[in-house]
Amino acid sequence: MRKLDEHNQIDENNNELNEIGESIHELVELLDEKLKTLLQETTNENGDNLAELLSQFEDKKESIKEIVCDAVGEMEAYYDDRTEKWQSSFRGECFNEWRSAWGDALSTFEEMEVEVFWNTEFQDKGMVTIDSGIPEKFELPSESPEY
Repeated sequence: MRKLDEHNQIDENNNELNEIGESIHELVELLDEKLKTLLQETTNENGDNLAELLSQFEDKKESIKEIVCDAVGEMEAYYDDRTEKWQSSFRGECFNEWRSAWGDALSTFEEMEVEVFWNTEFQDKGMVTIDSGIPEKFELPSESPEY
């Protein structure tokens, strides 16, 4: 084979494919701008929009993480300053379990995220659905060790 006979047909289709791709890109940029505006204008009965609530969620999470991190550090220092006899006692073991529960809580807050999913089914119907992944309600460990 010395020459691809269908080259012109492939080239025409490729050019049309590139033009369609450019049009899709332009429409996606337009849609992105409209979605930003729509998200800012869409509010709940309290007047909150999604961007504000996501920001508030992150702020509260960071505040909790900072406080819990400090508390866990203090718990570790307290535990480490105690004698081995106390650490292996019933009270020491209860304290260590409590300290560990707060360490786990810190890890949970560090990993906690709100996700917003954009599900596109353009291949079939041109549909877009929006869903969110909200972390489950988290129960805090007790305020003090249970001796």
